[in-house]
Amino acid sequence: MRIRNAVLIMFIALATCANAKPLTIVEDGKSQAVIQVAAGQPKAKKAAEAIQKYIQKMSGATLEIIDEGAKSDAKINIYVGHTKAAAKRSLKIPTGFDPSVRDDVFEEEGYILKTKRKDIFIAGNETDVYKGTIYGAYAFLELLGCRWYFPGAWGEVVPEKKTVVVPHLDVLSKPDFALRGIGLNTGWVPMTPQDHTEYKEWTEKIAFDSRGDSGKYYPLVGDGFLGILLPPDKYFKDHPEYYAMNKKGKRVIGEGDILHTTMLCLSNPNVYTEILKNLKTAIAEKHDEQGPNTHRISRHGIGISPPDGSPYCYCDACDKASQKFENIQLVYGPQMSEEYYGFASKLARAFPEKFVATMAYSLRELAPQGVTLPKNLAVMYAPIAGCALHDNKDKSCWRRIEYIKNLRQYRKQTAHIYLYEYHPDFLTGLFIPERQTANATVNFPLYKEMDIKGLSAEGRKAFMQTWTSFYVMGKLLWDADTDVAALKKELYFDLFGAEAGPHLQAWWDAVEAHLGAATIHLHEDFMLNNVYTVAFTSSIQKHIDAALAAGGTATQKARVVAVGKIAEHLTAYANMEAAAMRLDYATAAAESQRMLDLKHELNKIYSHFISETFPKSKKPPAFISRGRTNEYKRLLSYTNGDQGNKVGELPLDMKFVRDPYNEGIFSEYYLPEFDDTKWDMRNTHLLWDAQEEPLDDKGHDYDGFGWYRGTFKVAKSAKGKKVIFHSGGVFNEGWVWVNGQYVHHEPHKVWWWWNHTFDIDVTDAIKPGKVNQITVRVWNKAELGGMLRRGFFFTPTDKYVPKK
Repeated sequence: MRIRNAVLIMFIALATCANAKPLTIVEDGKSQAVIQVAAGQPKAKKAAEAIQKYIQKMSGATLEIIDEGAKSDAKINIYVGHTKAAAKRSLKIPTGFDPSVRDDVFEEEGYILKTKRKDIFIAGNETDVYKGTIYGAYAFLELLGCRWYFPGAWGEVVPEKKTVVVPHLDVLSKPDFALRGIGLNTGWVPMTPQDHTEYKEWTEKIAFDSRGDSGKYYPLVGDGFLGILLPPDKYFKDHPEYYAMNKKGKRVIGEGDILHTTMLCLSNPNVYTEILKNLKTAIAEKHDEQGPNTHRISRHGIGISPPDGSPYCYCDACDKASQKFENIQLVYGPQMSEEYYGFASKLARAFPEKFVATMAYSLRELAPQGVTLPKNLAVMYAPIAGCALHDNKDKSCWRRIEYIKNLRQYRKQTAHIYLYEYHPDFLTGLFIPERQTANATVNFPLYKEMDIKGLSAEGRKAFMQTWTSFYVMGKLLWDADTDVAALKKELYFDLFGAEAGPHLQAWWDAVEAHLGAATIHLHEDFMLNNVYTVAFTSSIQKHIDAALAAGGTATQKARVVAVGKIAEHLTAYANMEAAAMRLDYATAAAESQRMLDLKHELNKIYSHFISETFPKSKKPPAFISRGRTNEYKRLLSYTNGDQGNKVGELPLDMKFVRDPYNEGIFSEYYLPEFDDTKWDMRNTHLLWDAQEEPLDDKGHDYDGFGWYRGTFKVAKSAKGKKVIFHSGGVFNEGWVWVNGQYVHHEPHKVWWWWNHTFDIDVTDAIKPGKVNQITVRVWNKAELGGMLRRGFFFTPTDKYVPKK
């Protein structure tokens, strides 16, 4: 078992004995100390420069940096790095980097902060990938009052003091988690070179390691680290049997970047043999050092993972090997954990001195049954279908309950399990606030208890949404026992002042509490229309108003204004959803545009808040602001006489009944005369999960068939014209009858990408000038179900362009 890592042995006290007196390194703006740097240690030099920079910002005094042993008249010496002076004092500094296969691998990180008479020692592990001395330098500066709550100057707080006093220090600090990184995905939210620089610098200030260094710990692994082992351009022509069979029985390779989009036929023994040969050659020739590293090997081993999405080989042998442990509540499709981990484990046993890194993701998220994982197999767990609203100890969230149980199953088999979380947790969307700070406060102490290796996460430059969570996670990853409540109180005081800070904390705390109280379980923000309502955003606006009216420095007030815009952005979201529910697409489009405008304003205030997603896309998806605005403008044009004229509205509330035994077809629920008087009512703009009480105390909602029935009037002007029914969508499959006439089947769709709207021709079934009846049957296989986003009926004009 791993020794309890992240034991923070800290004794900082003012004592009367000579050895424990505080040391004044700057007095009345004048330097009283010199920084002595260990020779030939670039990380120590970088740490020394950070100390010099921030002491100068604090006091105006510049502490000279000299090589250790150089002549100096300074009263106090600050020794940085593995100095001779530290060795002479027999100080035990963390050191070493042993990447050999063992349970406690990558756990040598740490630093010391010590005072000895007139000397201050700041040193940490600088071996290989470790940055202990740099982390120690920033920890030292934090003790003096410096804070880095967000990247760059906007999130930096440096106290002004002409005299700088260092208390007695006796600190040994080691992190609770070996891996502590969040890399930013610029494909979603673009970053400038300055953004990159500031974020990289900031990660060192909060003791993140770099996710970009993941290949220097466990082998680099990611989507498509499977096809690269048998490059299709080399093998497919002569050996198509090496590659996955599709549902039609044809062997295929991927599209685009075929190296990373191609799935292999893992049941073919020749696939394993050829991969083994290729990898042995690559390792022997050290392709990771000198190239060409086609197979993406890392110095400590190999990464292996299928492409993104739900790749699967449908040949008989692979289909049998997958064991059919389908879990539709994760990702649709047959789980293939048994075949995948069986193959990866066999490969790992062929390289017992190396790590083989895998991904528990998509169709292989479930821990495998009947497969014993070897000790050198590492698992990066990516819970893409997790719940973004609740923490890991929430007993009313079945998603989180199952996630932790699955994670524990992996941990039973291997010590080398780490997390590929998503930050923001809402995978797609409009960048409205989430509750990752509250979740992390609960989750990371639990991960420590479970002895998880740490975090190698995917993030985005979206601090208007993630807010304080990155900073808090940095602290918890180093010390899982961090007092987050005290941390937050300090943050709001420092950034916004004594008057405004508590009000802004009250606003964010209310947002997090409201999300946590939701009974729906989801990971996309476009389904929060029943949570972030006008009533809720109005109820918490008082906190923003009070903060804006409060006193503070000019810098603090400017920060308050920025948070006010984040709150305004959330209000615009609620207004947009309310307008769409009323079929008021002019207002919905205006509020959506306001959200985009606010994002641009926030970007100008502080670039790390957000940048526009897919800014050059000619057809932006509707789950981002520009695409959502375009969508509402399209619907407006269908109703205002441009591309169409609205002639009827789907009722906002319709009769509803569950059909767990699929009796509705036999009982003809779709007939206009069917007696639905005993049915319940459901809002057609919101999923049924958003309106119903959970089935049990774990928060499970109803999955299965559901029926909606309602009446609507069609204008006389529709007579003799084509009539189209626009539906906001069904989750996940639907059938439509109008006046008892069957008119449409909407195929099953995975709903993550706003691909659920549809338009259908109902001309032959409509009775203009009369009351009409509509029935919608919905099939919800798993997760969330029902009708979503109220629909309407329109007659197209000559300008009408169907949505493709």
